[in-house]
Amino acid sequence: GVNDLFFPYGDISAERVSLFRVYDRWGELVHEARDFDLGDPVGGWNGMLKGKVMNPGVFAYVVEVDFVDGVKGKFKGDVSLLK
Repeated sequence: GVNDLFFPYGDISAERVSLFRVYDRWGELVHEARDFDLGDPVGGWNGMLKGKVMNPGVFAYVVEVDFVDGVKGKFKGDVSLLK
């Protein structure tokens, strides 16, 4: 029940997430969500692919954010999936 979803969050300067993608170490897309509020778990990744729990590992992510001043930002990093 703790950290069951991975999703982008931020402060009030960010308006919406226009794109959120998670990739495995081979570059396969394992999650994609578009157009949701920053900090809203509706766009989050639950560590699954096609209904099956993924093996533990490191996954890359890309987030495109629309800020309230009209600027668009792109952020990337990695997250570890643990069981």
